Amino acid sequence: MSAKPKALRQVHFENFDELLQDVEMLHGAASLQIGGQWTAAQNIDHVRRFMTMSREGSTVKAPLWLRILGRLLRGGLGKRDVPSGLKIPPSLTAEFVPPADITMDDAVEKFRAEVALAKVPGSMTQSSPVFGKLDHEKWYALHLRHAELHLGFIGLSE
Repeated sequence: MSAKPKALRQVHFENFDELLQDVEMLHGAASLQIGGQWTAAQNIDHVRRFMTMSREGSTVKAPLWLRILGRLLRGGLGKRDVPSGLKIPPSLTAEFVPPADITMDDAVEKFRAEVALAKVPGSMTQSSPVFGKLDHEKWYALHLRHAELHLGFIGLSE
């Protein structure tokens, strides 16, 4: 059993521009600390993969118990912090777990491209495998909270 990831920074994003600015700052940093199992590149790529799914849809289905829980929590999406330490169900692993060998350059390049696509009004309207149908605004807020969680695991080394 792995330890629960530890937040190294408190971050808050009001919009995708602030989120991208933070990713660019991390990309340019000389040295980073990690508070979880994934590298900085993996955390960034995971956030990107989730954003892509909101535009392109998903071919996988979450377990029934998770879909029921997700529907119950849907009303508060984007309003509260995303809790840490949640395990990605095996049925969703291929779509959301980033490859171990992704480089920071590759992750950031893909992230930049995804943010540009996700910023287009109305582009994120696909159903979530967990939460069901979400509109663009719900997706937008959820992505910001999700990114705060994962980018908070990446700290600057002194």
